[in-house]
Amino acid sequence: MHSQWQCLMVTVFALSLLVSSSSSSSSSSTANSSESSNSTTTTSSSSTTVRTSICLLPPVCMHNSPRVCGRFPDGKCQRFNNICHLLEAHHNGKPAAVRHVPVRECRFVAGVGHLYRRPCNDGCPGRRVNCKRTPHTAEICVRTNNQKECQLLANVCQLRHQNCQDTPRHNWHRTDKRRCGAARVGDSPRPCLPIREARKAVTHEQPEDEEQNK
Repeated sequence: MHSQWQCLMVTVFALSLLVSSSSSSSSSSTANSSESSNSTTTTSSSSTTVRTSICLLPPVCMHNSPRVCGRFPDGKCQRFNNICHLLEAHHNGKPAAVRHVPVRECRFVAGVGHLYRRPCNDGCPGRRVNCKRTPHTAEICVRTNNQKECQLLANVCQLRHQNCQDTPRHNWHRTDKRRCGAARVGDSPRPCLPIREARKAVTHEQPEDEEQNK
């Protein structure tokens, strides 16, 4: 009888140890879960705070930012709400790339958007201007925007006149005179000569000139 009582006490003691260990483990897991949930909440709240504090557009793209003027390759200008809208249109390239120009070129543009696109105010006179005669030293070689054709002009006045009166406007730019080769003032545009070939042409022409002088 005494031995049975001892066995019963040992069994009760073992059960009490199991219960206490299980309760402690459950409490620790609960604490860990609460800490993890708190950390997750803190992280999410901090991330939410960071997201809300970041501005989607830089200050130059706000609603109160100044309007800007953009010029298209066809010589027409368009007003944009801000510089970011212009850059977006330039990168998209639809229908063509646009570049930022001074606001004065949008003088004849009434509103914002492609519906109000008008020819740029490029300072060209309303009628043709007669350029004065200048010496041969004032002659210049000009090229097209695509750098394929070159032409020899008498002076800068003719270049300005050609950019204002011809279509498309502002299609000619001053370049190295050797690209025009042996062209003369009044000749039609011809393919531009590379600088190296132009040098070779000059060196080949020199002996002929010397023979003629002899």
